[in-house]
Amino acid sequence: MEECSFTPGQLIIREGDEGQSFYIILKGEVRVSRREDGQEKLLRVLGTGEHFGELSLLQNIRRTASCQAQGHVTCISVAKEDFLEIIPFCPRHDSDANVSVTEVSTLTEPRRSVWDGWGGGEMGWRQE
Repeated sequence: MEECSFTPGQLIIREGDEGQSFYIILKGEVRVSRREDGQEKLLRVLGTGEHFGELSLLQNIRRTASCQAQGHVTCISVAKEDFLEIIPFCPRHDSDANVSVTEVSTLTEPRRSVWDGWGGGEMGWRQE
């Protein structure tokens, strides 16, 4: 795990790129968007304690959305190799299919994830 900082407007993840890292937001907000019909569509804004970037790592697919710093952002990043080594030991990690359904609903439903430690919820996250 490595702490990393992003400046306002800096692109953290670009839609279509190969996934290399998973991120947990320590401070700030991240704007998540996707290109639809040639236009950028805002999916949601993530804040402190929320995470992003797992779908492409779990399913070995290209990034499905772009993530951009909205103001100054500090994250913890976990490299793909480390993330894939850790994920089988996380509670409630049933299958990649179940995770992708969870992530899709997370992008469309206004829920907030809170870090509960490695022992609780899916990967230690619980919904508020």
